[in-house]
Amino acid sequence: MDVDADPIVGLHEHKEFDGTSSLLIATTTRLSYFTGNKSNAEALSTSDQFTGSSTQYFQFMSFGDKAYMTNFKDAPYEWSGSGAPTTHSFDSSGVTKARIMLPYNQRLIVLDTVESGTSYPQRLRWSGLLTNPTANPDWDAGSALDASTQEEIIGATFLKNALVVFFDESVWVVKDTGSKDIPFRWEKIDDISSLFESQHSVIGHQNTVWGFGRSGWLQTDSLQVQEFDTPIPNFAQAIAPNNRTKLFSARNLSENQIWMAYPCCNNSNNNEVLVYNWETPSFSKYDLSYNVAGEFNKQVSGATWDDIDEPWDQVDESWDDFIASFGFPELVLGKDSGLVLRANGRSSDDGALIEFDVLTSRLTPFPDSRAQLGWIDFLFTTSSLGTLQVSVYDDWDPSAKKTRITDLAGKFSGQTKVWKRVHFNLIASTFRVRLHHRQPSNIELHAMIPHFRKAGRLI
Repeated sequence: MDVDADPIVGLHEHKEFDGTSSLLIATTTRLSYFTGNKSNAEALSTSDQFTGSSTQYFQFMSFGDKAYMTNFKDAPYEWSGSGAPTTHSFDSSGVTKARIMLPYNQRLIVLDTVESGTSYPQRLRWSGLLTNPTANPDWDAGSALDASTQEEIIGATFLKNALVVFFDESVWVVKDTGSKDIPFRWEKIDDISSLFESQHSVIGHQNTVWGFGRSGWLQTDSLQVQEFDTPIPNFAQAIAPNNRTKLFSARNLSENQIWMAYPCCNNSNNNEVLVYNWETPSFSKYDLSYNVAGEFNKQVSGATWDDIDEPWDQVDESWDDFIASFGFPELVLGKDSGLVLRANGRSSDDGALIEFDVLTSRLTPFPDSRAQLGWIDFLFTTSSLGTLQVSVYDDWDPSAKKTRITDLAGKFSGQTKVWKRVHFNLIASTFRVRLHHRQPSNIELHAMIPHFRKAGRLI
């Protein structure tokens, strides 16, 4: 879906009281919306409203019948369901900028504000109680409370009924006191050993909140903070040091994953994504360029006969696509080029073939002996189609010693999963196995079992 030529810096699904749903799409200049019909992104304003850059992502929220958005460059905006967004009124509090805007127990709150020209980077400000969800927030009936630190607020998200807030060198939590006069209090959880500067890397998952600091992933359960990305050592050093504010985390519910886009090496834009699969659990990396991501639950219309203008063997549409049929939560991606992409349910990547490439760590079957790799057994789903290339590297040779191409297509008498054996007959001290293909295939592997036996003592 082509929105406009400006970079996309925000995606948000806004649900209204009548159950209707719209995908709000913010670029660096204006707001558009998508209702779920094919190629139906419509601009809500004919003129530019926003002045932020491609590094200043919007933070969105919905409360009552309105959507709120802030990029910490322009004044916070609100959208009431039609027409162009308008700047939000903070009454006499003097707020002209806010880094984060959230609903919290029938109040709206803002974090890290600019008020009457003065910056308050430790500030929490709240509105009066909202007894009517469609009423305008009364900021004059609220107040403000600063955390007792000289650090600056960077990012925040909820963990149950507490708000976890990442400062640049510590993690705090905001809790509801139950008092009408001072309804919130600050509590410090812990200092952190690495500088934190990635607002949009913060994401809640199960009973924890994650955020990405300079040394890697940090995790807190609101009682303690710890690092938890030891399975991917030195990963943090691969992120472009001057572009860490572009990191963006999002859930991919249909795949049980969390995605974090990041600029690798010296790139100025996000060009890779770190994927955490919470079923395995495991980390993996992919080449994929996008700025921001979001969930969209609206049913998307599938292809019609009139939509097809290409040969049948080139059509990349599924007539019974589960997303089109049921409106399952789908991950959508916003690119720097102004495009919005669907992330699920296809075997091609924006018209190009998906490249599959996995390399194992070094396998050492017998520490005191050389080993003979006879074969590798693969368990795959019988609906998998296409071919898979399997390459084996021995010892420290950078080139593959042997490569086998195995065809996964076939008839399996109603079985859902089958084993396939690939023979190699190689002798070495260590082995690495690479699985790869360059075809629009749907390959689902469940297990890989190499068969080794001793082949002589090491000298």
